[in-house]
Amino acid sequence: KDSPPPLIEALNRIPAEATGHVLNCNWSDSPFIFYARPKLSFLDIMDPSFLFREAKTLHIARDDFNKNKFADLYFAAKHIFKANYVLCKEEQVEDLLDKDPRFKRLYPLVPVKGDKEAFGLFEVKNEESRAVFASDYLYKIGRSETGPWLPIQPALQNSADVSVKQPIDYFDFNRQFEKSRLIEKSKDVIEKNGQKVSLGAINCVQVKPTPAEIKKHLGSEIIGIGGGPNIRSWLNGKPLFESYGEPATASMIQTLVPLPKPLGSQDDLRILVCPGTKTHFYGVALSFFTEKAIDAICTEKGSMDLLSLRNQLSWAYKGDSVKTCLGNLAAKR
Repeated sequence: KDSPPPLIEALNRIPAEATGHVLNCNWSDSPFIFYARPKLSFLDIMDPSFLFREAKTLHIARDDFNKNKFADLYFAAKHIFKANYVLCKEEQVEDLLDKDPRFKRLYPLVPVKGDKEAFGLFEVKNEESRAVFASDYLYKIGRSETGPWLPIQPALQNSADVSVKQPIDYFDFNRQFEKSRLIEKSKDVIEKNGQKVSLGAINCVQVKPTPAEIKKHLGSEIIGIGGGPNIRSWLNGKPLFESYGEPATASMIQTLVPLPKPLGSQDDLRILVCPGTKTHFYGVALSFFTEKAIDAICTEKGSMDLLSLRNQLSWAYKGDSVKTCLGNLAAKR
């Protein structure tokens, strides 16, 4: 008996009686969905120009999803597309879904790299999977008239915090402050480290989880820091982590940062994010884990990049970070 085509084989991983919606990143895959799982709905089945005419917002949203313009892909899949499953061929999108604890890869179990015809099928997990992310923050804006953002942190100590509760797991500054001219442009620039730096007002945002949010994550050993592009963090007033360079796109977990000791109720965690010169995104995402929790997530994802295995082998030379399925672990200071 011949094996079914890979796309049908993938769809067979969805229970036969399953109902719900599939976010098909490519319209040409929908006939296969209709054939293999007729009880499932999908975004469109005909030429995409029809979707553009009948539901322009969804057409644009899918294009943005495929081009990784959503910092929070879970929010897009769950609340914009109302999806229970995601079927994609875009390798960059698949990579981010693989590194997100709110998605579960169904097919293939091992990602295929470098093949434009390869695709991935993911389950969109339930709302409980969001629990690792913070949503309640206190924030304040730091303003520098001279350009460099490094001196801003001390100036923020005496300014007032503003409380905000995010409906999604990514705190999007562009959206939160879109009417307040958070980032002001200036025609006056200087050369610094080979790059042009504006001398206009630079508005950085400092955020910290509320005490109630910290309480939810007591005992966490590792925090996931995403967003950016320029991130610095402090724990109880001491420098904890600083990002290097500007990533091309936002992700929910850019780096996993070990804490010097398990998170306590009195701990004060602050994140300073400053705008970039090349990137369109501007925000932050914080997530909290124990080592066992990360290993459980990676085991579910079929990954052998487990923290519990990192000390079982002794190499003469080691890299400067430990790899996990959610991202690399930053080196301790």
